[in-house]
Amino acid sequence: MRSLVEAGEPGIALENLCTQLHEYDVSVSQDLATELGDLAGAMGLRVSPPLKVTP
Repeated sequence: MRSLVEAGEPGIALENLCTQLHEYDVSVSQDLATELGDLAGAMGLRVSPPLKVTP
């Protein structure tokens, strides 16, 4: 992800991160899910499918 951000591709880095979290069925905190959603929104993207949030 870092190399993508350094190469000027932060949107692709975020997309790849969220894809990996989803594919490996990783649960994240509500705070992190909100932060990633806000970041995606600021970039004109959306997190889809939604991330799995720990209860």
